[in-house]
Amino acid sequence: MSGLPPMSRGNGGYDGGGLIFEVAEYQDAINAFPEIRPLFRKYINGQEFIHGTYRYALFMNQKEYRKFANNPVISERIKRVEQYRLSSTSKPTQELAKTPWKFGETKDFTGQVILIPRVSSENREYIPMDILDNNETMVSDAVITIYGAPVWLLGLLQSKIHMIWVCAVGGKLKTDYRYSTGLVYNTFPVPELSLKRKKMIEDQIFEILDLREELGGSLAILYHKDTMPKLLRDAHQKLDEIVERAYKETPFSSDEERLSYLLRRYREISNE
Repeated sequence: MSGLPPMSRGNGGYDGGGLIFEVAEYQDAINAFPEIRPLFRKYINGQEFIHGTYRYALFMNQKEYRKFANNPVISERIKRVEQYRLSSTSKPTQELAKTPWKFGETKDFTGQVILIPRVSSENREYIPMDILDNNETMVSDAVITIYGAPVWLLGLLQSKIHMIWVCAVGGKLKTDYRYSTGLVYNTFPVPELSLKRKKMIEDQIFEILDLREELGGSLAILYHKDTMPKLLRDAHQKLDEIVERAYKETPFSSDEERLSYLLRRYREISNE
């Protein structure tokens, strides 16, 4: 509706966990067989992203698989994947058993990707998001992604006015926020943004990302409403002001006014 880049899910293994290694399993594997180290990438789902943890994914092309097929670690994991896929009641998953070395569903993209956890605690004023290098880290299909997105879009999605929209139209998992491509992202009314405004948003989101790194700690702690550092909250409030001036020249007086404005704009766009 707003002409934003398409949003999709992350990578789906459909592997029964056979292609995924805990950190200790990964260390044991590469200590025993250092030559297989290049076959791994860091791998995260939504909760791992928020809590600052990760695992490793075995990610090979056909040539690499043929080269290492007889490696004990590789052969055992691939056999596990093949058995899982063959035992599935899903025809597409059964078909994937023909290429058990391959991730079931991957996004063929190199470069930057915006990462959004599908579920986030209601104890956060903002859903923590990030932008990362898709060449180094794989994200699971429990994460929502925007490939090749401009940095200013991350700032727009991290703003308070976007959170107002999330709360109003998004779903819930128990009491937690549940981010949705169809309900939230594709319906979010985006104003006309000048190049100058986009640059201001970009500069401010970079400041927020730098602050996160300087402050340290997981996003779960940095973004919890009771433990969010003042410096980070102030930086977000500055971002909110920059974004909201693109919607309205004078400040909004309340969240109710923000939502009313968004709903009115949504109806206008829908009728155009």
